[in-house]
Amino acid sequence: MSISLVFTPALRVGGEVISGEVELHFPQVHEDEIEEVHVKLRGQVYAKVARQYGNQYFDRRERIQIVKENISLWTKGSAYPPADSQILRLPFQFQLPYDVQPSCEFTGLYKYARVGYSVEAVGVRQGVLHLNRRIERPFSVVAPDSAGSPTRNALLVGWLGDWNTIERSDKIRRGLWGGYADVRMELKLPSVNTFPIFTQIPFELTVTSVTKEMKYDEEDETSTERLFPSPPIHPKEVEFVLRRHVHLNAQGWKATDTDTVAAVGGMGKDTENQKLVNVQVTNKQWLPSENEKHTGSWKQMTTMKSFIMFKSTPSFETPIFSMHHILRIKVDFPGIGNNLEAEIPISIKSGMNTPDPDAFAPPYPGPPPQLDLPPAYWSGAQWGDQDEKNKSLFDKDGS
Repeated sequence: MSISLVFTPALRVGGEVISGEVELHFPQVHEDEIEEVHVKLRGQVYAKVARQYGNQYFDRRERIQIVKENISLWTKGSAYPPADSQILRLPFQFQLPYDVQPSCEFTGLYKYARVGYSVEAVGVRQGVLHLNRRIERPFSVVAPDSAGSPTRNALLVGWLGDWNTIERSDKIRRGLWGGYADVRMELKLPSVNTFPIFTQIPFELTVTSVTKEMKYDEEDETSTERLFPSPPIHPKEVEFVLRRHVHLNAQGWKATDTDTVAAVGGMGKDTENQKLVNVQVTNKQWLPSENEKHTGSWKQMTTMKSFIMFKSTPSFETPIFSMHHILRIKVDFPGIGNNLEAEIPISIKSGMNTPDPDAFAPPYPGPPPQLDLPPAYWSGAQWGDQDEKNKSLFDKDGS
């Protein structure tokens, strides 16, 4: 290997100064006939929308360049390794623009989109038969969020602010006949404009049920049996997920899609965090009827408390690729269609400030976090096609 790239693909914030170095290994540099070495920083939004007409397949593609910088580090004969080494180290430094979009990758039927960033070292070789030596390091980026930083700090020390309550209620019955029971769901979330990533966001879910009217001696408070409709008593019985709605527009061809990003809050399929959910089951309570003696209803209630932590791409919007988020919560009861559900549109932002290059503290506490991005993001196939890869660094078009 004649060249190598030393660069840590950690999460970066817009406006941040990033640095690394390219190592030239001698005498392999001469054996590879490398004439010059460049390093480039790339970031762009890419969208592709396809259509099928009969047996033919067409697509339209569009890009928005976020950052496109080149630095020439070395030319043949300009520098050599120190006498006691065969490696010449060439440091480099870039500054990300402040107006970046967060890293993202989306694949759907007849559509693909991505916001990606990479640093690439290129060893230029002369002659059309010689391919340039390239080493690419994708890395992830989020936009700075000075407006959301106070919210992040308030959540980190324990939320003491106001709460939003989302309520849903319905009347349900076990089958086609019989009296109706009442069910109610209340979800409390911090009252904030945006939710920051990598931050514990507390929530409280209370599910209450009141049975149909019955005689008292049909059931009593000493029984351990949970009557219909029974509130959930385990986190796995509640579906709580983060969903994303994406919109693509590639040269006038538009496409939308909605999918589930992750289970959250230790609920449902979020088995990793189920042990962190505090479950409180209240003893059932008899509610006498106002109209008829010896009849009434049983009230049952469960409260679950935990936190949500978003690790996925924050919400963003560009002319060709946009992403918005929805929290979806669903509680199922026995019987067809007997469920309570709510979809809550939310905005997710980084909650991070651009780090001060002279400060020692990172823009986040603890070990460096990383966005939950699919493996394809890190594969090096940056934009869904290889057109850019087939060009040398300083072609006439400047790519």
